[in-house]
Amino acid sequence: MEYVKLIAESLLYMNGISPNDLESNNVPVTECCHNIVVRFNVAVNQLLYLVPLYIEKRDVASDKVGLREDLEKILNLSSTMKYDFDSLEYTSVWINLSNDQRNTSDFCLNDDEIELASLFAERCLDVDQKLLGQKWLERMPEFLAFVHSYCSEKLISLIPLVNRVNSKLVALTSDVLLGLYESGGHQYKFVRKGTSLKSHNLLLSSNSAITNAACAEVKINLINDFLQQSIFPGLVVCEHIHNESIVGVSEVEYISDETEFSCWKTQFMAI
Repeated sequence: MEYVKLIAESLLYMNGISPNDLESNNVPVTECCHNIVVRFNVAVNQLLYLVPLYIEKRDVASDKVGLREDLEKILNLSSTMKYDFDSLEYTSVWINLSNDQRNTSDFCLNDDEIELASLFAERCLDVDQKLLGQKWLERMPEFLAFVHSYCSEKLISLIPLVNRVNSKLVALTSDVLLGLYESGGHQYKFVRKGTSLKSHNLLLSSNSAITNAACAEVKINLINDFLQQSIFPGLVVCEHIHNESIVGVSEVEYISDETEFSCWKTQFMAI
């Protein structure tokens, strides 16, 4: 379902990460989700805001000023480290989320990134680029491990939220009896009709693309509003029953809330 990717993107954007080309594994709606794999690319210069937090959380004593200067230089200039079609402008993040919140995949550097940084560190004739490659190999592996951990932490609510959405979707596919009412020897059976998973996926996946934290917050609010809905909105139909036989069926009506249903029910029974 498309909304899984959109929720993941929203959680990342709301925490300062701007993912590109985010992908996730297929999550069956009808089964409890125990594992989600999320993969995306992120421009390394967008990770500058994480440098102070990374340095603050380091346990070992080090030249923090030198470390910060090195990382800021690497993150700002990695886009210049290009060879053919390869570049260190972006880094790939691959996260394996588990339902027990303990079994996350170990961080592993991308082989292509290591090879390209090594190429600059060992063979580049430009002294500045050569030094940048050496600093990348020295500083970035541990920093990118921190970025992986940070993203994993911010996505920890993804599985519970997806499971809640899936449970809601499954519930909405079934008809719900709203009531059986009698009037003048006649019975009126009101039913909210079950709707397709596809229609709700389109609803949850609608709106403009997520490009910033504000858009992400709108998306998460949309998901939360959807989860808080009770029976309505939905499509309602009324069966007119007389002498235990159905003598008429109304056209399907879109009802937005309890108040609208009460008015529609009263008008229908008065006909």
